[in-house]
Amino acid sequence: MEQDRANRPHMFRDRRDAGRQLGQVLANNVMTTTCIVLGLPRGGVPVAFEVAVQLGAQLDVFLVRKLGVPGHEELAMGAIASGGKIVLNEELVQREGLSRHEIDRVLQSEKKKLAQGHLLEIPQGFSSCRAMVPKFLPDYG
Repeated sequence: MEQDRANRPHMFRDRRDAGRQLGQVLANNVMTTTCIVLGLPRGGVPVAFEVAVQLGAQLDVFLVRKLGVPGHEELAMGAIASGGKIVLNEELVQREGLSRHEIDRVLQSEKKKLAQGHLLEIPQGFSSCRAMVPKFLPDYG
């Protein structure tokens, strides 16, 4: 019988605890001399920070913006990442009958949001991370 998700015991106290535990596992299984830990904003940075501490590795933030289908923005037709990498779900684009113009309009809007940013706000207790992560994050407000 499958347990209800709400009634399951928590594996981790919080994201930092998850990062510490993952870092401990990885420390025994990963060559850390050239390792860079990437964190995704909106929750991944605290995990990545703790992993990087456990591994003695560099930490960086990888910015990604969803490319939503026009009129159904929660449905992702792809993504754009820092560095300009673009991934499209061609099957979905075809199924939705999206034109190149519609895709380009969404892409340009998300490129602007990716470029507009504010300095990473480090959660309390992460002040040592500030020098390690001089990146910009999009404004999710």
